[in-house]
Formats: sequence, structure tokens, C-alpha cells
Amino acid sequence: MVEYTRILILASGGGHTGYAISIAERLIELDPSIEPLFIVPRGDKWSIDRINRKLGETKFIEVAKLRNPGESFVKIIYMLPRTFIDSLRIHGFFDVMICTGSNHGIIPVITAWFRRVVKSIYCIEDVFRLEKPSRAVNILHKLGLANVFLQWREQYRLYDKRSIYAGLVYEKPMYRSVDKGYILVTMGTLGHPSLAELLLKTNLEYVIVQTGRLVDPQYIRSRKTGWRVFQFDPDIDKLIAEASVIVSSPGLTAINAAIAYRKPTIMVYNPNIVLGASFKEIARVAEMLNIPFINPLNIEPGFFEEIVLNAKPTSVEVVDGGYNISKYIVEFLND
Repeated sequence: MVEYTRILILASGGGHTGYAISIAERLIELDPSIEPLFIVPRGDKWSIDRINRKLGETKFIEVAKLRNPGESFVKIIYMLPRTFIDSLRIHGFFDVMICTGSNHGIIPVITAWFRRVVKSIYCIEDVFRLEKPSRAVNILHKLGLANVFLQWREQYRLYDKRSIYAGLVYEKPMYRSVDKGYILVTMGTLGHPSLAELLLKTNLEYVIVQTGRLVDPQYIRSRKTGWRVFQFDPDIDKLIAEASVIVSSPGLTAINAAIAYRKPTIMVYNPNIVLGASFKEIARVAEMLNIPFINPLNIEPGFFEEIVLNAKPTSVEVVDGGYNISKYIVEFLND
């Protein structure tokens, strides 16, 4: 009978779920006996659908999220008991637990550590953090609970010890890259009102828009009747693979488009993400990846159109962090 290695991965929504998929698909490729168990935010059907689409039928535990971007910190106080109770539903013993950088992972990690149900814990630092560490990863690192995988060598300055340079974490492409002539705009899980307003002032044609939570798809549809607009799509990969150019909020979708699919990609700063990486940090990452980065609050619509219509794929080659993390974990398991 096959003995399955037990790995617990936090797929905390949005790009955090993308990180989880990136690691899981490479782990299974390296060792087919691995069957990861995913922890997802309670009610996050998008993450479940996306993981199942990419990895096949998978096992999940739902744990309530302390707060979502844009929500009051007061929510953390009354969500703590629910999150703690949900975290106690993690049964069994796990060789490795991987946290993907969200506040959603703090209570499950602490609970698993106190209950001694996991041997080793690792976190993945956000690709855009170059000057300040992300809060959740920093908390777990300072508590001595987790080692940290870094996506850039520059991130060594954020962690004085227990950090491992891996490289850029991105998902493997699902589809062959072709050009069907449309512009794909992705506004992330939260949404990007400033980008929406900028788009509506342009004369761009043949546009597909994913809006996220903060932008009502009908608002854009009513102004741009020829555009296709939706809130979320778990098969966003197909749209990326067939687009001519991608306009995206800074996040894993932009990284996947530029690196995995080699699509012309433009990143647009989102001022609504107040606790994320700074403008300066994102601009530096865009520079390292050689892709345009713009501020939607101080660019003329005509100039924006010009950038979109003349965008080129990046020629930058990156280190595959997802593979290196998976290889490190498989070697740890076989030690």
C-alpha cells in the first residue's frame, strides 16, 4: 500500500492561492506520492475551483479569514474565535506546512505548531516586498515558527536568518500561448476602481475585463457595450494564453502573464491596496522584469493607450522558485 507524504498548503485566496498551486503542481511532478491538503478561506469557491481545475480533485479544509483587504481591523477581533475553531479541524500529522503570505495563515500555523501536528513550517515572501517584509510572514518568522523562502536575493536584507533564496514563484502554463487579438485587463481579487476609470476614458477596442470585488461589471458594460466584463473566472489562464496584451494590477496574474506565458504585460499601481508593497517596491520589481509600470492617477488616457498598443514581451529570464522550493521540500522529506 502506498504511503502518502502529508503536506499542508495554505491557499489563502488571490495570488496566495496561485503560490499554493505553483508549489503543489511542482511537488506532485517531483514526487507523485505527495497528496497535498489545502487550507482555503471559508466560502472561497474561486480558490477551490481553481485548484481543482489545475490539480484535479483535491482535499480542502476551510478556515475563516481574519480580514480581507480593505476591511476594518476590528473584524480581526470577532473573527479570531471562528478562525481558531476552524484551525482545530486540522487533523493528523504533517511533514511540512507551507504558508503563502496572507494573514489567513497566522492562526492555522500557530495552532498547528502548538498542537505539534507539523514537523516543519515554511512561508513564501511576496515577490513585491523589497524594503519591508509582509506582515504575516514577518510575524511567523519572528515567532520562530517558520523559515522563509525568498523570491529575490535582495530580500535577504529583510530576514537575518532562517531564509532561503528560491527564485520567482509562478504557475505553470495550462495552455499554449496564441494571439487572438484582444486586450485582457485583470483587476485582481480586490478590484481596481482607478484602472476602471482610466479604461473608460480610452478608445481601446476588443477588451476583456476581470473586475474583482470593488468594481461592478455592469458599470463598465453600460459604458463600453462591446467589451466582455466579468467579476471572476477560475480559468483566467485561457484568457491570458489567448490575449495580445495583459494589463494587470500588481500580483501573481501579472507575473504569470509575463513569465509563464511570455505575454506583453503592463502593471498598473492600485492605490486601494493600502497594506501591500509600496509604489517604489513594485516599480523596482517591474524594472527587474522589464515590464511597464504606471500610476493610473497621473497618466493621460492617450498615453496609456499608446503603452498598451506598443507593449512587448519581456526577455528577462528568471529562476523558477516554485521548482526550487518543491525540490528543497522533497529533499527534506527524503532526509
